[in-house]
Amino acid sequence: RNVVAEEVEGLRRLLACHGEEKCRALRVVREAFDEEREEARVLQGHFDLIDRDAAVSVREESVLEAVLRRERMADSVLTAGAVALQKLFRGRMDRLLVAKMKKKKSKGGGKKGKKGKKGKKGK
Repeated sequence: RNVVAEEVEGLRRLLACHGEEKCRALRVVREAFDEEREEARVLQGHFDLIDRDAAVSVREESVLEAVLRRERMADSVLTAGAVALQKLFRGRMDRLLVAKMKKKKSKGGGKKGKKGKKGKKGK
């Protein structure tokens, strides 16, 4: 009977010791898991900030593109207006020049051009 009791006691101690090792190992694993979970939570916060920053950058780029489109449109309108004003001004200046030339020609008082001079030589 003592032999059996001693074997049972030995097995109980072995099991207790083995159980404590398992508990210690489990505790170490849980602590490592908790540390990893905390690190993952912190990193997730950083990733969320990066994602928000990227979304803000996309919105800013679209606003800048819209502003550039409007500026290009305004430039084209201003250019078209400037061209139209130049056409009007140059047209007016050319009409004045033509009118001045016509006035000079009519003031000449009957003088003829080259054709008339040729005719006098032939007589």
